Amino acid sequence: MSPVSLQKPRNAGLLYFWTFRIFSVARHQQSGVHIYLIIFLPRWHQIDSRRCSGLAIWFATLVQSSILRMAGMSTYWSVECNSRGRDFVVGDVHGHKAQLQAQLDALEFNPGADRLFFVGDIVDRGPDSAGLVEMIDQRTYISILGNHEAMLIAGFEDPGLVELHQANGGAWFYALPRSRQRAIVEQVREWPWALDIGVGEQRIGLVHADVPGSDWELVKKLLGDISQAWSAGAPLSDERLALVTRPLMWQRTLVTRLYQKVLGLGSGNRTVSEDKRAFEDRKSRLLAPEPALVRPFQVRGIDAVYMGHTFVPTVVNLGNCYFLDSYRGGADEELSIQCISAH
Repeated sequence: MSPVSLQKPRNAGLLYFWTFRIFSVARHQQSGVHIYLIIFLPRWHQIDSRRCSGLAIWFATLVQSSILRMAGMSTYWSVECNSRGRDFVVGDVHGHKAQLQAQLDALEFNPGADRLFFVGDIVDRGPDSAGLVEMIDQRTYISILGNHEAMLIAGFEDPGLVELHQANGGAWFYALPRSRQRAIVEQVREWPWALDIGVGEQRIGLVHADVPGSDWELVKKLLGDISQAWSAGAPLSDERLALVTRPLMWQRTLVTRLYQKVLGLGSGNRTVSEDKRAFEDRKSRLLAPEPALVRPFQVRGIDAVYMGHTFVPTVVNLGNCYFLDSYRGGADEELSIQCISAH
């Protein structure tokens, strides 16, 4: 289920009417893989107080909060078109909030109209993971789960997994008071594992790491299979969840194929600097690759897919796949931020 797309009401009566309609839609569709919100409710901060009573404003705020909590129970969201501004997608930010803000300022990002979607891994390694978690409101700044958020949740649930998270940049989390850790976990557990966004007549998919079988419908099926367990509070150690976490948040089938088959770089481990040099040497292979090499990157059931998880020196587009994980804090690097719509 998506965050609510909201418009200003003409009067309080309409507010009550649409509120009832939204609850009716949500109540009858919760059993699905995700919930489509096809009715729109005004944002609390956009309601005209001269036309709506104080009770109506309070009621709208209460309803919006309730709906967003219901949205958080779903592992898959479908987000409707942005009719007011631009939509952007950014690769793995990893705690680098200042870098993100500088680039958003350069793009003249307008939080009152534009939206920014994250492909996960907003935490760890960089200096301000907590600030980025606070930034995610799932209205203007919308994130799915990445493997680093999964490690954060798992480390909170199981002390035996703390060391793994700390070794991957998670020490900041365990320096926080336990109550703050709990609040962050509760917030992050409400994020979807994948989503799609309406862009004109198209649907644009976001998943952190990979698309198993190059089939978006399989992504939705996997998430539908675990939705009830996740919303019921099952830990990430639950095997049902682990079977889905691995392909969507950890697997590297497509990006490995990019490096090995398309760029011809073999399977050896490389540092970031080695990846940059190798990519520069062979980037001409991306200009006109053989159709057989491109075929796995043409994901069925969606118009385009944006992913992160594995470093690429710059945005790479093959088929309808976009790889965005281009920032590791280097002076010569930037976060990959792609505009997917403009008004």
